[in-house]
Amino acid sequence: MKLTTDCVPCMLRTVNLASKLAGKDEQSRKEILLNAFSIIVSNWDKTPIEISFELFKMIRRVTGVNDPFKEIKKISNQVVSNLYPMMKKLVDISQDKLETAVKLSIVGNTIDIVTVDLSDFEKMLTTAFRKGLAINDYYRFRVTADSSNNLLYFLDNTGEIYTDRLLLETLLDLRGREFNRITIVVKGGAIVNDATIDDLVSAGLDSLPNVSIVLSSNGEEDTGIHPYSEELNHLIKQHEFIISKGMANYEVLEDRKNIFFLLIAKCSPIAERLNVKINDLVLKYSYRS
Repeated sequence: MKLTTDCVPCMLRTVNLASKLAGKDEQSRKEILLNAFSIIVSNWDKTPIEISFELFKMIRRVTGVNDPFKEIKKISNQVVSNLYPMMKKLVDISQDKLETAVKLSIVGNTIDIVTVDLSDFEKMLTTAFRKGLAINDYYRFRVTADSSNNLLYFLDNTGEIYTDRLLLETLLDLRGREFNRITIVVKGGAIVNDATIDDLVSAGLDSLPNVSIVLSSNGEEDTGIHPYSEELNHLIKQHEFIISKGMANYEVLEDRKNIFFLLIAKCSPIAERLNVKINDLVLKYSYRS
């Protein structure tokens, strides 16, 4: 997915918030924003994720802070982990437990540190959960979940990671048997509020049966595989059942086939791409042509 003009304000808001969280004053933030705008303009032909990599390299260099969102990510994890028992109960009392877990996992994608107030996340989760899916490939999802021998799962954000845990545990319960292999892809270094391996471990995902962890790059050297690398293509081809969480992963993986995308369309470029409304819930299967 290529950059659009609608992407720019969101990028600049994120940069400004990162600068504030890094403790920078008004003048410093102004200079950082000017640098950010220059980076965006000079990299216009690149994808949003590649530009985000460059923006956060600049933020780390200028502020000296590796992870400006560290405290907010801790709060996100705490808020959603506290709601885990409630979400688990919702699944347990449902007629279709997997469908409920899928929907909760999508609703978990509501978390956005730039626009969302986590102080009332429970109400936000309940409101979003009542919505139907604008794109609903659940039947195919369920059939694939039951028939596949291995699973590749692309994580997205902190907080949301606890809804991923619930979905993965529900998948295992539904199948009544383990996957031969579960491969979880998670950021190898901090960027915005993306989950890292520390978050994965805190959420207990490392204790799933037959699980292996693959690190994806945050733009810095030696932090993981690049999102547009042949290494990632090879990883995808090794798996039958592939789940991708969130908009950033959708931007990277949308042209690849046989992937289930679970997300909320939180911005107009993604909503238009999917032909849905902003804030619609999506479970989309990318069919092989």
